Amino acid sequence: MEKRKGIKYFFALILAVFIFSFVAATYDFSDYSIQDLYSKGSSISGTIEISFEDEPINSLFTDSLGNSVELRELLFASQNYPYTCSYANCESRFVQGGIGSTFTFSLPKGQSTFYGLIFNQNLVKINSARFDLQSDATESPTNQISVDFFNDEIVDVKNTNPGNTLGEENFGCFNSSQSQTEVTLTTTPYCQEILLNETPGVYIGAWVKEVTAGTKNVTMTLYTKEGNIINGCQMSKNDLTSYGSRAFCSVDVSVPEEGKYFVCISSGASGSGDYKVRGFSQANNCGFQGIPPKTPVYSYEIGARQKYFGNVGTINILNTLKNGNNLSQMIENYIVSEYGTKDCSANPCYVPIKITSAKDQSVTIKNLNVNYDFIGGSGVTMTTFYKFDEDPSEVTSSMGNLNLGQFFKLPNEEANLTYKLNYKGDELFEEEISVKDFGISIYPLRAAANFPTDFVAHVPSTLNPTLYTWEFGDGQSKITNTPNVRTTYNEEGSFTLTLTVKTNVGDIPTGFDIIVGSPKEVLSYEIQKRKSNLDLVENLFSSLSTFEQDEVKKILDIPSLRASLEIIEEEEALATTEEEYAHIISELLNLSSPLSLGKYVVRQSFYIPSSESIDLNALSLVTGRTYNYSQSTYDYVQFWNVDKLDSDITESQVVVFWDEKPESTIRFFELTVSQSESISEDYYFIIKNLGGLSFRSLENVQSVEGNKYIKLSSSTERIEFSTTQAGEITGFMFISPSVIDIQDVGEISEPRSNFWILILGLIAVLLIGLFIYLILHRWYRVKYESYLFPDKNHLYNAIFYITNSVKNGMENSEIRESLLKSGWTGEQVNYLMKKHAGKN
Repeated sequence: MEKRKGIKYFFALILAVFIFSFVAATYDFSDYSIQDLYSKGSSISGTIEISFEDEPINSLFTDSLGNSVELRELLFASQNYPYTCSYANCESRFVQGGIGSTFTFSLPKGQSTFYGLIFNQNLVKINSARFDLQSDATESPTNQISVDFFNDEIVDVKNTNPGNTLGEENFGCFNSSQSQTEVTLTTTPYCQEILLNETPGVYIGAWVKEVTAGTKNVTMTLYTKEGNIINGCQMSKNDLTSYGSRAFCSVDVSVPEEGKYFVCISSGASGSGDYKVRGFSQANNCGFQGIPPKTPVYSYEIGARQKYFGNVGTINILNTLKNGNNLSQMIENYIVSEYGTKDCSANPCYVPIKITSAKDQSVTIKNLNVNYDFIGGSGVTMTTFYKFDEDPSEVTSSMGNLNLGQFFKLPNEEANLTYKLNYKGDELFEEEISVKDFGISIYPLRAAANFPTDFVAHVPSTLNPTLYTWEFGDGQSKITNTPNVRTTYNEEGSFTLTLTVKTNVGDIPTGFDIIVGSPKEVLSYEIQKRKSNLDLVENLFSSLSTFEQDEVKKILDIPSLRASLEIIEEEEALATTEEEYAHIISELLNLSSPLSLGKYVVRQSFYIPSSESIDLNALSLVTGRTYNYSQSTYDYVQFWNVDKLDSDITESQVVVFWDEKPESTIRFFELTVSQSESISEDYYFIIKNLGGLSFRSLENVQSVEGNKYIKLSSSTERIEFSTTQAGEITGFMFISPSVIDIQDVGEISEPRSNFWILILGLIAVLLIGLFIYLILHRWYRVKYESYLFPDKNHLYNAIFYITNSVKNGMENSEIRESLLKSGWTGEQVNYLMKKHAGKN
């Protein structure tokens, strides 16, 4: 009998454990759906299918990129996810723990604890409040401690002590392994976008070469992402060298929060001296010339070094906080907001203080002094803290799709990642994702509150975009078939607009920071920004050649734009109502306005026409002759170019960057044709009628059915022309003699008595062919190589890189893609790959 009872108890215990395991499981994760392709700087886009039962609202989601988000934030951002909370407004409550005038406690990294005040009287006024916080936390690259009054996610107090240690140099997207070009410092700054963390101080600097010593100042300036100056400093002349080196100066200011900033360098307007910085162009540029913000067009060796936070020591938390807020007034306002009255006599009023650690430390709070008046007494002093235990609101929901919102940020650089999302330390899913620079942008990035704003997306046509999903960050969303949409933000502030574009490579989400202000503020900002941009563009325009200026004028009318801005500025001065300001904003945004203008030398290379570029029909129209459309004819023209001419072509580009549309590029070419020996016959340069084709001089330029041509005669000819046509320019032009002397080969008769003569003839032809091959191969190796790589160091460095990459297991296709992204031309990459393989 006792044995049976034991068996019953055993099964009862097993059943209890089984039942308890289900009770303790307070969430049920079913599935997930996220994008696997993203633009750099965006956020994870998708949903998780999950349900909750009595789950604490402060439970944490974390991911493999270091993001951390409370459940409450995801719930509040998911409008279509139904849930209930155990407390009103899903707010946490607090229960009293210990009481004392001093508390000392250990606070591990990443943990928070709650202390606070409790009032039991019918309050009249809080007169003052202060206390001291002491910590043994030592120097750290991140802020070691923060204090949040009222648990409202706003940090009110933190460590501001600067340390003696400097962090690593941060040059943004700059890559020191790339070949760089030196550019001269002027009063117009060169700027680089840099991601900075919160820091008590920062050094900003750049690689600078002192070409000529002088009295001009070299100035560094730090800007916000909106283009507002934070502070600046001047380089010490003692830090500048004639061979070029990195130099920094200290900006006497703290960086209050993590984000994108601009670091800029410029020289003074007066004085002597010549200074240079350096950079290069790549697919994911983050620099530009001009006042920020602007479209990135280049990458410079400009960066920053952040100071560590110093030892925390003792923080004196006074009634007037360092941010200017009045602590006693804040406490009084909180009590009224939370409890609806200052009468705490019936129900005690809890005032929480949340202390959060970013480093293992021991913390002491002490010397509390809160002075207040209540009905029945004045000047009462409170000196005791209370330990609070958080009683979070509990969430219950059925299975549904919880939106991941904009909380899980992705890196601002290209990468292939294994992304993991965790809840309360448990892994929910793992997914391979790619972050790329697709060149997607939108305009404008500022909007006026309570008035419609028209957004326009710029998506490269190569992506073949077909559908646009707009999530505006304020709870609104729209889907369009065209790259434009209209929306209205109902309040001022900062919003993250997420644009997801359906393309031929999949859905691509990209996030953009939108600043919403009053119509008057937005209008004033836009006018001043456009005037400043136009001043810069006009200054850069004046440095172009006459030919370049004439071509730019065809797409950019600076005098007309300036006149339009002056009219809009006059209208702004007369406007008095929000509606009038909004109308002027609409007028301004419809005005095509340049952001910047840049000139870039793209390449210089030896020129020989390809078989594909030789148009015998066009040549026949020019010369009046007929030609044999055989391979021998094309070979003759190519070998004639090698034998008779030394030709090279230089390409430069002038790019106009616009506010509201993709950039406009005008390509300029200088073709130099030199006779390597005297030429008595007629020969011609022929080019197709490309888009926007113009010549610096129309002298000797003639037209014939879809082509332009020039008869060449001088020992050295220089032909300058421009076009807006994309593609390899050498595929649209060629140089050819008018007479192409090839012999038709008749039928080969049966060999009879002349058999040995034929054999000897064939041997002679083979020897001649081998001789010609050796000559051409020698030319290819020496002359062609010197044109492709004027600086042999660049050639050797590239070969060394390819060798190491092959040793590390990289595929040829990956190496080729890496070289192209680094700025090498396709022609250079082909040569490098052949040379490494031993074919050159």
